[in-house]
Amino acid sequence: MKIIKIILLYILFFCSSLYSQNMTIHYIDIGQGDSELIQYQNINYLIDSGVNRSDNKLISYLDSIGVDTIHAVLMTHPHYDHYGEFEDLIESGVVVLKFIRNKDYQSNSSFQSLLTTLQNYNIPIDTVDYLDSLKWIVETDILSPDYNNNFSGYNNNSIVFIMEFESLKFIFTGDSETENNNYLINNYNIDIDVLKVNHHGADNGTNYNYLQAMSPIISVISSGANSYGHPSHNVIDMINNTGSLFYSTTDDCSTWTGNGSNDYSVNDDIVLETDGFKIWINGQLVYTPSGSEERQEVLTEKNIIFNVSPNPARNYCHINFDVSGDDPQPVRLKLYNINGQLIETLINEILPVGFYSIEKRIENTGVYFFHLSIDKREAIIKVINY
Repeated sequence: MKIIKIILLYILFFCSSLYSQNMTIHYIDIGQGDSELIQYQNINYLIDSGVNRSDNKLISYLDSIGVDTIHAVLMTHPHYDHYGEFEDLIESGVVVLKFIRNKDYQSNSSFQSLLTTLQNYNIPIDTVDYLDSLKWIVETDILSPDYNNNFSGYNNNSIVFIMEFESLKFIFTGDSETENNNYLINNYNIDIDVLKVNHHGADNGTNYNYLQAMSPIISVISSGANSYGHPSHNVIDMINNTGSLFYSTTDDCSTWTGNGSNDYSVNDDIVLETDGFKIWINGQLVYTPSGSEERQEVLTEKNIIFNVSPNPARNYCHINFDVSGDDPQPVRLKLYNINGQLIETLINEILPVGFYSIEKRIENTGVYFFHLSIDKREAIIKVINY
């Protein structure tokens, strides 16, 4: 019996340790391009690689954090600023167990050379679209490409996918542009928490409708010195107006010219760490859900009739909820800002059974959370105010 108890305690401890492991996402500054590394439970997933830089920034970065095996590499689309360093990475000795790409094909020498290297190193290639699965240890959902749309250009066929980790949703967008963005809005629920901003912050990668549909808590732009106008100050202003916390792999945006960033530094990496509820950026806690300190307090809308409209709001919104049952119930309704700070307690009393609707004025733009509890049932709704 004692041995059985020890085994049970070990199992509980082991499962608890796995559950408590944080996920880390590195938005690597590789200059004008994209590269993100996802780490969870000693598994490494790499999205894009940037161009083939003379300083081998990507390879050096992976080496500096002790990564010698990539369990899956994902190339969002065949543009050189998204795949140019993969070949050198493979030849550097980093073990790549799988290569994932979309079904687009380039005839240029750099892309052909990459395919040859993958073949020479016996690295299996998965070609995917929206009907396929990444088969990662975290929950993912591929939203595009849908080749039935016949969109023009490689950007609009970028692999776009949502990754869920506990209560948080992350979206990785490649260089998806307006055509594909409209498709995503019309066909999916893209309400997410962390956005990798499309196309290095280009004007054709982001608009208000797209941001409204996503209402990101955190937005990250990956770009570097360029003459394309990336990132656009219009896009930066839109992101700031949503109240989303904004980060970039380039230096201070006040130094960016109308033609794009003049940042030649590759030392502005952004490291996001999360337990699935709280978020740290470069070691600083930047987000706590609704001020909750406990995992079990981050709840869904199950068993509660609860909605906020309009959402997105414009200074005013209506909060509607239903108190059900046979007897009056204790009701608490609180409003929090994006940093988890309590703005106001709207209701804290026992209410009779019935339907309730209250109006709330929100003074400032940003992302907010209404936290409703009725007896032991609780729910949280994210609202973006313009």
